Amino acid sequence: MRYTYATEKAALFTENGVAILLAVRDEATRLIAEAGACTTGKAIGKAVGSTWTMLAALEYLVERGDLRRVPAPEATCAQDQVFVKGR
Repeated sequence: MRYTYATEKAALFTENGVAILLAVRDEATRLIAEAGACTTGKAIGKAVGSTWTMLAALEYLVERGDLRRVPAPEATCAQDQVFVKGR
């Protein structure tokens, strides 16, 4: 079974998914404020639950414009993708 954002996105809107989304958002925000950027691995480091839901949380934050990927996702492994502040 492979990770698919379209499938995992629905999990974000459950009680556990919201907790993961908030944990990922808060940690990414903290790291970006501190260092200017963060990696996937660091952003999901404080969340507890499904790793796929954590990845969906990051993609959702990018989709909303809260985060931006640098560089394009095809250029790095998932855990090493770099994120900066969005808008």
